[in-house]
Amino acid sequence: MKRILAFTVLLCLLLCGCQAGKPTSTEPATEPSQTQTPTEAPTVSTEAPTVSTEAPTEPVQAQPEKVTVYLLEKAIYFDSGHAEYSYDKNHNIQEYTVFSLEGDWISRAYFKEKDKNEMPNMVWEEQASSDDTRVHLIKYSEDGKMTEDQYDSNTHPYSGYQYEYDQKGNVIKKREYYDGILQSTVIYEYQGSELSRVYSEDPQGDRIYDCSIKNGVIVEKVVYASDGDYSYQYEYDANGNLVKEEMLYEGELIPVTTYEYKAVEVTADRAPYLREQQKYLISIA
Repeated sequence: MKRILAFTVLLCLLLCGCQAGKPTSTEPATEPSQTQTPTEAPTVSTEAPTVSTEAPTEPVQAQPEKVTVYLLEKAIYFDSGHAEYSYDKNHNIQEYTVFSLEGDWISRAYFKEKDKNEMPNMVWEEQASSDDTRVHLIKYSEDGKMTEDQYDSNTHPYSGYQYEYDQKGNVIKKREYYDGILQSTVIYEYQGSELSRVYSEDPQGDRIYDCSIKNGVIVEKVVYASDGDYSYQYEYDANGNLVKEEMLYEGELIPVTTYEYKAVEVTADRAPYLREQQKYLISIA
């Protein structure tokens, strides 16, 4: 009996010891699954960038203002011949030739040298009947207005004209010299900017001629002479160009000169210079 009891106790001990020595299997704690959202790669365009084939637009340049200038082309002298005038490509006076009624040349003037404004500052004038060549030396102000026209020759040095202007650019005096001696002075008067009176005096103050003015231009010039007074009468076209000159003498109206012109388009800044050249070619007072 004691043997059975002892055996039973031993069996129990063996069974308990086996349970105590067996290691406990510890499962690692399962962490909650964190779903990673895949990062999308940026979309790369495979299309080539559009390149404009149009040329860049140039800024529009303002065109210079154009005006009309009338250039003397021909002067016809009653019962004596005519003169023909030629110009260069920039409309600067180049030369003119005076012909007889028979077509023979009488005189020529060459405008060969120009200043910085393309104004003729030296003119050679020659005569068919003489070897004497007259050289004109012309001076201008900065704005292109003639201040002196001095002609020189073998027999009469230091002769010509000198011009004086007011602050508005209007000519107020024109003095004529011969062999260095003053011969006459032309006086120009204005109302505003419009010519109102023109007359000429000798150095003693005696009147040489008086001009009648209409609409700012000379329409008649009365000349006082010891053997009888006479006058010149002037006619203009719609553009203000002198087209006819006649002389009234002892009650008879005698044709003197008719003028023909050509119209050219030039820039507004060039026009004043060309008009000054025309004043040199036609001077009635």
